[in-house]
Amino acid sequence: MPGAGKSTIGVLLAKQRGVLRMPGQTIDMLYEERCPLYEKYADIVVSTAGMTPDQVVALVLRGIRKIMRQLASKGTQ
Repeated sequence: MPGAGKSTIGVLLAKQRGVLRMPGQTIDMLYEERCPLYEKYADIVVSTAGMTPDQVVALVLRGIRKIMRQLASKGTQ
């Protein structure tokens, strides 16, 4: 959805998928609450600001390769 803001997308997703939130809690409030948890438990966090899709993909792949190398080295110890 080009041009759609975070709030617009959030509202559309909430209507389609259902999002558990407290009465009166907006999608933006829910995002602010959950974002630190998503980042804490994520294996890869990529900042996409000012990046092209190809640059984002390259960063994600780099992160995946790093994790795979770490897992492989743990398996050989």
